[in-house]
Amino acid sequence: MGHFYSRAHDILGSCKAYTEGVQVGCFVKGGVENVNKGKGNCSSKFKADLVEYVKILVKEFERIGVKECEKFTA
Repeated sequence: MGHFYSRAHDILGSCKAYTEGVQVGCFVKGGVENVNKGKGNCSSKFKADLVEYVKILVKEFERIGVKECEKFTA
């Protein structure tokens, strides 16, 4: 649980970046790093599914005491 508590904002930040078109694996420590140039973005289905998963993650992170998670759902 400690891992998820300390990494909650990194996890949610990555999810938000992926829903905005950043290639999976390219969001590192709050910034975009293009590790696979030209490989394309996430599928529309992945992005839509991720929006729903983020809602669940936010709820669970808040349940364990992580603050300010709601900013990642906007």
